[in-house]
Amino acid sequence: MERPTDRTNGAKEHADNDNGGAAHLRLLGDRIRDARARRGITRKILARDSNVSERYLAQLETGQGNISIVLLRQIARAMGMPLADLVREEPDRPVELALLIQTLSRLQPKELAQARKRAAPAGRVNWPSRRRQIDARGAVGKSERRPLYRARPRGGTR
Repeated sequence: MERPTDRTNGAKEHADNDNGGAAHLRLLGDRIRDARARRGITRKILARDSNVSERYLAQLETGQGNISIVLLRQIARAMGMPLADLVREEPDRPVELALLIQTLSRLQPKELAQARKRAAPAGRVNWPSRRRQIDARGAVGKSERRPLYRARPRGGTR
């Protein structure tokens, strides 16, 4: 037999979960609307290309529709984007990063390796050079560093 307090707690728990679900649906709707706007696609064109009604798209974009994964995949394909970009829980990626990822995903493995080699030096520390600096100065703190050259005495003979 279920106690009344259990039923009340269960209803509260369901309401808390529903609020999280509503927030997620609003986020999903915002992502769909933003992606559509960035691509310059009208709701009518997206409805035609995805086989989802224009009215249902409007509900989704306002966070009121609860879409199935199959329909969401159709919408993502119609906009030429991965489904994961619509449903991920992290913040939106910058547009340039999203475009770069899409471009890289179309490359053949050999081309992808070449692109990685070209991009890698920009974010990498030149360790051999850094080791030479440490060897020359010693592994001491900034305030204790020795100069790499000797200063000339002032005003005296050379």
